[in-house]
Amino acid sequence: MKILYVSVHAVLEDDEVRLFKSLGHEVFTLGVNFGFGAVEPFRESIAFSDGEKDFLGQFHAMGCSYRYGAAFADEVAITAEFVALFDVVVVMHDLVFIEKFWDVLSLRPVIWRTIGQNIDGCEADAADLKARGMEIVRYSPVERHAVGYCGETALIRFAKNPHEFLPWSGRAAFVLTFCNALSQRYPVLADLYRDMVDGFPTVLGGFGNEGLPGNAGILSPRQQADHYSAGRAYLYCSGAEIPYTLNFMEALMAGMPVVAADFPPTHRFYEIPSLLDDGAGIVVQTVDDGRRALTALLEDESYARSVSEKARARGIELFSTDHIGPQWDRLFRTLT
Repeated sequence: MKILYVSVHAVLEDDEVRLFKSLGHEVFTLGVNFGFGAVEPFRESIAFSDGEKDFLGQFHAMGCSYRYGAAFADEVAITAEFVALFDVVVVMHDLVFIEKFWDVLSLRPVIWRTIGQNIDGCEADAADLKARGMEIVRYSPVERHAVGYCGETALIRFAKNPHEFLPWSGRAAFVLTFCNALSQRYPVLADLYRDMVDGFPTVLGGFGNEGLPGNAGILSPRQQADHYSAGRAYLYCSGAEIPYTLNFMEALMAGMPVVAADFPPTHRFYEIPSLLDDGAGIVVQTVDDGRRALTALLEDESYARSVSEKARARGIELFSTDHIGPQWDRLFRTLT
């Protein structure tokens, strides 16, 4: 099957394009991998086939144009002739793109893939496009609580390949967190993060975290894997209005013991506490509780190992490509 994939998020694009290719599909991306060299290289390069690379020549020959990033949205042009080369179109989050190019995109089944951003704010526009034939793939069941929820074609969570993660060792007693621009995006949570990790060995990966404890900047894919494997505890203290995030998934899949902040008032879309129930992680509602949880994991390796086993099992249960992949294939077969 030939898939036209439109992206607004580099790492999710990497995950889903690799997943679709592993299922035997050909994928052409209007996203960070446009031109087959990622402009935001947070992951190793994807190996595209000759057939996939041929799409690029056809893209230009058929009067299309593209640059990645919201700043260049006015430079994008897609023609019906090009869309007709594909069996299905998957658009990540961007309802404006779907609306703008609906007349040509809708020559093929169009799937809007949600990502947990602006959940309430998307439903009215999604309802209008759904009435015209757009399919909807939700990434979390809590989206059903959205104001004006307009339904779904399928619920398919994000996916991670469990075989790509190093075995968790927890050999190094430090606290790991990944978040870009934590203070800028989540100023209140950034202060609480600072209080929770005060005095602990800490690594904070991501750009824009200057001045925060443990700031390590951007880590290479290999460095990220090593930190997930070696770190004793993962602190999730960001995005309380988002159901779940890719870094949370990666920590679980790596088997890292996760301490997740759930400071009142809890947002109705925040799914992580329920994803960590039955001992798959530790949910804390105060800074003191967070510090106690981190202390226990840092000081008691056997306890951390028991939490790790449940975390890894939960990550595979929720997010493994082994069962997420077949869900996508079933949907594609139904629509085409």
